[in-house]
Amino acid sequence: MKMMKHFLFMLIIFGSMFLSGCYYTKQGYYLLSYQAKAKPVEKLLDDASLDPDTRNFLLQVEDIRAFAVNELGLEQNKNYSIYLDLDQDVLAWVVSACDPFSFNTYLWNYPIMGRLPYKGFYEQKDAVKEGRKLLGENKDVWIRGVEAFSTLGFFKDPLVSYMRDYDIYEIANLIIHEQTHATIWKDDDPSFNEDLASFVGDEGARLFVLARFEEDSPEYRGIDENKKNSERFRADIFSLRERLEKFYATLPNPLPENDDLYLTEKKNIIENFQAEFLASYDERYTSDNYRGFGEFQINNAYIDLFHLYHGQQEELEALYAAAEYDMKKFIASLKEKR
Repeated sequence: MKMMKHFLFMLIIFGSMFLSGCYYTKQGYYLLSYQAKAKPVEKLLDDASLDPDTRNFLLQVEDIRAFAVNELGLEQNKNYSIYLDLDQDVLAWVVSACDPFSFNTYLWNYPIMGRLPYKGFYEQKDAVKEGRKLLGENKDVWIRGVEAFSTLGFFKDPLVSYMRDYDIYEIANLIIHEQTHATIWKDDDPSFNEDLASFVGDEGARLFVLARFEEDSPEYRGIDENKKNSERFRADIFSLRERLEKFYATLPNPLPENDDLYLTEKKNIIENFQAEFLASYDERYTSDNYRGFGEFQINNAYIDLFHLYHGQQEELEALYAAAEYDMKKFIASLKEKR
């Protein structure tokens, strides 16, 4: 199971790529080289030799982009108007970290954007190196591949060739998620930014599929069932987080230098929870999408990252209800509050 597809990967290249430092130089090189390599969708569609599958995919994306602007109220820009052919299944790798005995998120300092809870790399080996450094600083670390990221409108975020394999809901969710970042962004509030994009991506994609297909169509039927499963998984992750928080509250402060005993107890809590999760899985879930969680080597960084993307869903649901479940009105109300 992939944890999530739609992670913000803000490289902060705009303005930063001219600063000294190997990180910005290398990531800026990749970003600009991918921008140069990508082809305009408009020109591709004008090419009579374009294969039918790619043509259908690009036309589908154009429809989603128009829907996001006209029906959802998201900003119109040039994102996803270029197409990058890439021989891999992720675009980049992102590192997240957290304290081992609390959900105190590790933050990186960036020019312009300030402190953010992730650091992205175009090469996996660089992400692994950063992760090892943080492990040496006694942090829990999580490294994952991401298939898309937002540059907040500074550059044209590309479609990538592997996205052709996504179903209609997945590609709509991805585009609407990232376009939400380019529409509404609160400085120094990554939790709100990620929660909002996840919420709008999920609901906006559902509305798009409903507008283009019948309610009893194969394209639409699985969406509600998937939502029920994702809500169960969210409740499970939050339950594990609560168990760990109760355990952490019992620990001495400061911790002794030899904390192996506490690490073992933490490991036992997680593994026992995973065993319970797998034992009851078939009774509670209707697909295999989340079964892999029972075998992951979970740590605080994973749980904290999940909370970053899903911690404010009740508040957003309430705001959406107050907007009479009108996504355009919902987006407009949040714009006014910025």
